[in-house]
Amino acid sequence: VKGRVQAEDVASQLGAFSVDYVISSPFRRCLQTSAGVVGRLGLAQGQWLVDGRLSEVCDPRVLFSGRHDLQEQAGGRPLASWMWGGLTLDAALDKFANEDCKLAKLPLRPVARPSQLPAFPESLEQGLQRYSSALQEIGTCFAGKTVLVVTHGECVRMAVLLGEPHSEVFEVKHTGFVVLQQHVTAADAEAVAARGATGSSKLQRLPWKLVSEPGEAGVLWLDDEEED
Repeated sequence: VKGRVQAEDVASQLGAFSVDYVISSPFRRCLQTSAGVVGRLGLAQGQWLVDGRLSEVCDPRVLFSGRHDLQEQAGGRPLASWMWGGLTLDAALDKFANEDCKLAKLPLRPVARPSQLPAFPESLEQGLQRYSSALQEIGTCFAGKTVLVVTHGECVRMAVLLGEPHSEVFEVKHTGFVVLQQHVTAADAEAVAARGATGSSKLQRLPWKLVSEPGEAGVLWLDDEEED
């Protein structure tokens, strides 16, 4: 109940941004948080997406903290073979839609984007690089749109670093968020549309600007460059 109330509170803060898409990690707690948000934002079917690259860092020290049962279940096998009890991601999302979405009386179902789940195990550094690539691709693919990414603390850390590379993130609270912005020209938007029509993946990445201030939305960081 507490998590649902927090998600609804975040949704009320995000109302001013006119969110076009919500893209979530496939981990259950992120799906539950995103479910609490999409219901308040008035999105349509197809605007609630799931991206495997936004998954939690697959370092065993992170995944299995306090979960020895899960560690024994996983062994050294790929994430997809144990994370959802042997279900494929699409099947797991169907189960989530039939259980959690119906319980919340949501008319939407999450839809998986074409993306790969992370390798297991992976190091923290590999996870951060994965997050960077995923956020960059999402920014490119949805240029000109407002996208809410529902993910994990280390991905929020990477979002800060994309906007302020010299920063050090000290705290990411549950449902804490930051706002990143790209300046998208008409030519950029046309290039995105052309890429979609041709299937080309060659599109220049646009620079990010971190709009949020430290601590204002549950994320605290210090810009080392400013301190110098």
